[in-house]
Amino acid sequence: MRSDIGVQGPSVHPVDWAWYREFGGGAAVPPAVRARNRRIGRRALAKAGALAAVVGGAVIGSSLLWAHGSLSWRPVALIALCGVTGIGLYTRHVARRALAARRRNVAAAARAARADRIFGIPYVASVHSAGAASPVPALRPARATAVLLDLLLALPGPAVFHRIGLPDGASADHAVACGNAVFLLDSVHVRGGTWQWAPGGRDTAIRTDHAGQPLPLPLHHAADELRLILGPEVEVIPIVVVHGARTAPGRASLSQHGVHLLAASAALERIGNTCAYGFAGTARLPGLQEALQELLV
Repeated sequence: MRSDIGVQGPSVHPVDWAWYREFGGGAAVPPAVRARNRRIGRRALAKAGALAAVVGGAVIGSSLLWAHGSLSWRPVALIALCGVTGIGLYTRHVARRALAARRRNVAAAARAARADRIFGIPYVASVHSAGAASPVPALRPARATAVLLDLLLALPGPAVFHRIGLPDGASADHAVACGNAVFLLDSVHVRGGTWQWAPGGRDTAIRTDHAGQPLPLPLHHAADELRLILGPEVEVIPIVVVHGARTAPGRASLSQHGVHLLAASAALERIGNTCAYGFAGTARLPGLQEALQELLV
């Protein structure tokens, strides 16, 4: 899976998510664009059909002349062969142009739909603009989450914010606002295993078999400060998104500070379902988007 930011996405299966089956994929294409694409397809078929009719008429006419003895079989065979070849080449050309036009329409609709709903620059874009040959390894989990968050824009409500910085120095990779909720996201990459929160008052992720190094993940500091900034009407939900093959969350997936530890696919499923069904028809709180934009770094 690839994204508009030009990087390879994590290995997930969006069709497993209820919200994506209803709103994503082809369902995310506006009806006007689908109608325009159907017209493009009909015109392509009409062009190919017109050429086929002309060639068919020429073949039938030459066949009648051959049947009456006015023409030998060689010109008839040559006309038929050239006609079939021409129909095939022209149909392929018309089909390619039609498919390219349909893709351009869908891409333009996707850009228009996300134009005022995605803010900030993902880490990968800032690294590339600085001239780096590839993303810094520590930023790859944030890059992977940014790719997945693009899928949320198939829903009518969410807005996505990249690179959140708080006044006291705390930060988060991303935020997603929908209704009166803000999902605050940090990302981490691990090398397999079952991960959960360690016992105690510090948010540290550990492997249940104690094979890997503990990972301090103090996202709750940013969540606490964001709650103070946004006020009690906004629910801030912190999630650490875990990337990595053969990785699963353990039983202790909710820390004492209320931070969720979720695999990437499960995190996007939960966020998407909440935005699609928990806040269906709910308008975003006034001033929420502007407040989050002020925190972009």
